[in-house]
Amino acid sequence: TGDFEAAARSNAQAAAIAKSTKTDDLIKALRGNKFSTVVGDVAFDAKGDVVNPVYVFYTWKKDGTYAEVK
Repeated sequence: TGDFEAAARSNAQAAAIAKSTKTDDLIKALRGNKFSTVVGDVAFDAKGDVVNPVYVFYTWKKDGTYAEVK
């Protein structure tokens, strides 16, 4: 669900930048901009590929807390 929400937020932010929801306008806005999402910042190159995939792993502890694995 995080990926879906990230895609939806990226598209919503692109629509705000483009001031349009037309496909061609969204494509132009998605390329070359960075978007804040639930999975972190996402940016796309000229082909539309994600350029900054960042993955964070967490470890869960017995007491119910968790910490980022470095």
